[in-house]
Amino acid sequence: MKESASHDAEFRLLVASALWPRQPGDGERVRILANENIDWGALLEMAVLHRLVPMVYHNLLEYAPDCMPQDIKLMLERQAGSGSMAVFRDLAEIFRLINLFAGASINLRILKGIPLAILAYGDAGLRDPGDIDLLIAEKDIVAADSLLRRAGYLRTEPEGELTPRRFAYYVRHWKDFVYEHSVLGNSVELHWRLTRNRVMPGALLARSESLGRTKVGSGEIPTLAFDDLFLYLCLHGALDGWMRLKSLADIVALCRNMKPAEVERLAIQAVKFGVLPEMTSALRMATRIFGVSIDGPGLLPESHPAVRRILKFSSHAISDCDYRLPRENISGRKWAWYELGLRKSAAYRWQILERVLFRPRVWSRFNLPDSFFLLYPLLGPFEWLLYHGSRWRALRNSQL
Repeated sequence: MKESASHDAEFRLLVASALWPRQPGDGERVRILANENIDWGALLEMAVLHRLVPMVYHNLLEYAPDCMPQDIKLMLERQAGSGSMAVFRDLAEIFRLINLFAGASINLRILKGIPLAILAYGDAGLRDPGDIDLLIAEKDIVAADSLLRRAGYLRTEPEGELTPRRFAYYVRHWKDFVYEHSVLGNSVELHWRLTRNRVMPGALLARSESLGRTKVGSGEIPTLAFDDLFLYLCLHGALDGWMRLKSLADIVALCRNMKPAEVERLAIQAVKFGVLPEMTSALRMATRIFGVSIDGPGLLPESHPAVRRILKFSSHAISDCDYRLPRENISGRKWAWYELGLRKSAAYRWQILERVLFRPRVWSRFNLPDSFFLLYPLLGPFEWLLYHGSRWRALRNSQL
């Protein structure tokens, strides 16, 4: 292990090994970096945290197989192989869900996941599979929830009982339910909106006529049309602070070879849906982190307030803790403050305030009847003390 606390060299190797599509010079750069004094254990931790194991393993095996220590190579191989098996499992489940939802007359599209991997990388095995993200219309939430439960899924988020008042409030202020299959182990997110904030620009990207289809063998997976999918990825990454490089690697893979005219076309679409700051910051982050130049007319300057805010927060989220910042280290207050500054409208900011005041975690701790729903903001500080007290005790016990 290196004595230095900084892992800049490991991070440079990580991003160089996550570049796609391949271009001349990529292999030489990986080999040069891999021959530096690399802390391979730290590199492995970064690859896992940033969910880049399949691509990093694939490129290191191609460009610098003799540079990897044998134990690291075996661990990367094992995890990449596990991801490939998960792809086959998820693909079978996706087609099962498509048929189930079609039989119930519920329009369904798959966000990100396998369709995105095929579109961006040409091979689903090169991208960490993650969850299965389903997108439906808001009117179909109850029917879709019931269908998933009958299909063997248990809802894990939000926890606790959803009374009628809680259910209605959650649907208005959040965007998805999370489920785990009781036998298969698949994780599914059921989205009825692309953003938690109802008035966040970009909501119309999920309109019903936005339909693309990704061919997989003899079947097809419905997803968003390309332009809308790309802009959604920019929006999703910005709202997530680009914390995990997997999301930024997707952006690079989709547009590394784009011509300026194609970037301009997407920028025009971004203006139409109100997400040009998010698209601009995505391409600027791709240049900052991956060193690729993706530019075109119509993008905003980095001095634009929303662009500057995203770049500042994201650069910190990626680089802090030696590029291995645990998500829980960023408090809910910091997330809310970051999101609050992305747009200035009163309606947008009021939505965020309401979400902070009425949190599902408080509902699960204090099971009040719906007639006392408005008391939850008063109970929030007590829940915060109980929650962080239990975390502190757990941390203390783990150190004993």
